Amino acid sequence: MHIKGAVQKPGLYPVRADTRWDAVVKAAGGLTDKADISQVNLAKLAVDQESLQIPEKGGAVATAPASGTASTGGTVGQTNAAAGSRAVVNLNTADVSQLQTISGIGPKKAADIISYRDSHGGFKDVAELKEVHGIGDKTFETLAPQLTVGP
Repeated sequence: MHIKGAVQKPGLYPVRADTRWDAVVKAAGGLTDKADISQVNLAKLAVDQESLQIPEKGGAVATAPASGTASTGGTVGQTNAAAGSRAVVNLNTADVSQLQTISGIGPKKAADIISYRDSHGGFKDVAELKEVHGIGDKTFETLAPQLTVGP
């Protein structure tokens, strides 16, 4: 994971599936005095290839995810929110409300996606989404750029 902004040692840090942002911030030497802790959800799970921008007090929240990946949400860590681009949602970690942030996914499709994920041990790749009832090729083409399966 790439952490930058108001931390002592910005840079790349390895993460596991159960690593929280708090551990990444600690690995980066902790927050600087200028860090805006009110915008940081340290309990959030870190995702490999994710970029986390720790804002300074009075600064805007913005992150730039690595190509093809992004955060699954939260105040800090949203995908390039300042630039107006859409966040990429992780099919393997998203809850119903996070899935519904994707254009074309409503409550029923979100529930179907989670049901499929739970019964198949997660998604191996985004293309597997076509196995979910009600998601055909056309729908998949619309949804795929907004989704990832993470590490």
